[in-house]
Amino acid sequence: FASKRAPFRMEVEELMRASTPVLVDGAEARVLSPAHQLLHLCTHLAYNDGFGVCLSRLSDLHEVVERHRDHLDWDALAAAARRFRASLCLRYSLAVASALFGTGLPAGFLEGASDQPLRPALAEAALLRVLANDRDPAPLSSTLAKLVSTDRAGPRALLRLLFPRPRQ
Repeated sequence: FASKRAPFRMEVEELMRASTPVLVDGAEARVLSPAHQLLHLCTHLAYNDGFGVCLSRLSDLHEVVERHRDHLDWDALAAAARRFRASLCLRYSLAVASALFGTGLPAGFLEGASDQPLRPALAEAALLRVLANDRDPAPLSSTLAKLVSTDRAGPRALLRLLFPRPRQ
């Protein structure tokens, strides 16, 4: 389900296939797999919110990692992030969660050999924005543009990010 404005490519069929059934007040529902939960949280944190959130979303991210860390297939998570074009969102979000909460990540996960390297200045800017509890709806200007320039997003995607169409 990729909107024309978002640079991500998440396939509903894959999300549904990996989801698990749960009972909620006697009714069956489905929840995302832990890997897809992480990708969902990270894309919202980095792309939708530009790290302009309070600590709640990062706390959620930390709790999902801590709960599922030992049985999460980290290589599959990294591959899904690349396939969805959300690798930078995932890795910057996890870097910020690790810095704030000590979120346990496998050694070297943030520096995948086939991924663009993380820029310390961008990670620091994201961390500072979270700590400032900056809820300004405007994006993080050039920082967010660089941060969310996903694996294959071109100049058009960046322009749409920086200059979104007004909501009607």
